[in-house]
Amino acid sequence: MTPNALPSEVAAVLGTIDPDANTAGTVDSDYADLGLFESVMGIGMNGTVANGGDLLYSIIQATSAAGAGAKAITGKAATIFDSSPASGDSDKQVIINVRGEELDIANGFRYVALRLVTGGATSDSGGVLLGFFPKHGPADDNDLASVSEIVA
Repeated sequence: MTPNALPSEVAAVLGTIDPDANTAGTVDSDYADLGLFESVMGIGMNGTVANGGDLLYSIIQATSAAGAGAKAITGKAATIFDSSPASGDSDKQVIINVRGEELDIANGFRYVALRLVTGGATSDSGGVLLGFFPKHGPADDNDLASVSEIVA
């Protein structure tokens, strides 16, 4: 690790689930090639979890950047956030880490995405998938095209 490196040189924005009032269903971030990084970190972010709603974040793997054959990675799903008053799960975050060797590489799975499953009522949520420690060049060479500016 280079102590003089900027954070944007060691971490890249690879995928997003834009903050929104998400209805019941599944939303995947952009898929990223984990072959370009040592690891990824998915960050799920809750706003208000509506009464009767729940949110589940996970990192999934696929065989292509289009999400072909998408499947779970064992142990890479967070505990479900729900709307019960006892849980207090509104306005919380979750972090999920995945290393390249945790993928089913032998069967061609090298792409990853952050997945959000919203159950029940529409709830405010979003997320970001970050890639860490690029194998070649600075990480920000692999940022999503939607990253409009890096301020150093």
